Amino acid sequence: MNSEPRILVNSPIVVGKGVLLSFDFGEIHEIDVKRVFIISDLKGSARGGHAHKESKQALQVINGNISCYITNLLGNMWEFVLTPDSGMLFIEPRNWLEIIFNEASSVVVLTDTTYNEDDYIRSKDVFFQFESSS
Repeated sequence: MNSEPRILVNSPIVVGKGVLLSFDFGEIHEIDVKRVFIISDLKGSARGGHAHKESKQALQVINGNISCYITNLLGNMWEFVLTPDSGMLFIEPRNWLEIIFNEASSVVVLTDTTYNEDDYIRSKDVFFQFESSS
C-alpha cells in the first residue's frame, strides 16, 4: 500500500460567472466511494485529529482554504494547503490527519466505507502503536 498522501487532479471549471466542480467517480480509481460528507468551519477551527484503520479518504475544498497535516506510522509528515484549484487530496488508511481552516471554508470528503466508529484511531499514542498491535 502506498501510504504517501497525494493530490489527484480535480480542478474547477469557470462557467459564466460561476464555477463548476465535478466528481467523476470513474476517474477516481483510488477510491470506491461509499460515503460523502461536507465539513464547513470558520477560520482557526481544527478538525480531524484521528486516523482510520481501513477507510480511504479524498478531500476536496469547495471554498476557502485549509491546511492538512498528515503523519504516517513511520513518522513521515506532509503539509498540504488546499484550495478549490489545488485538486483533491487522497489519503490512504493509517495516516494521522489534522485539518486547520485558514478561513471560512467548506470541504467535501469522499470515503470508501460507511461510518464505523471502530475504524477510527483517536489517540496519537495508540496510532503509533497500531502496526505492532494489528
